[in-house]
Amino acid sequence: MNDSREPARKWRVRDRDAGKSQTYGSESRAYDAVNAIAAEGHSAMVTHWEDGRWRLFEMVKPDVTQG
Repeated sequence: MNDSREPARKWRVRDRDAGKSQTYGSESRAYDAVNAIAAEGHSAMVTHWEDGRWRLFEMVKPDVTQG
């Protein structure tokens, strides 16, 4: 797979604890996934396709004070 080709879905969310990732077509849908990952107590990494490559957008850790 050529990772330099522009993807149709430019948001990628990785569940860092489960080792899974998924791409999304909008920031809103990506952050819906982030919220679901955090609700499981996992950390998420959000990347966005910019200038021909995936760039880190945000690292999200679960709020361990809630519950």
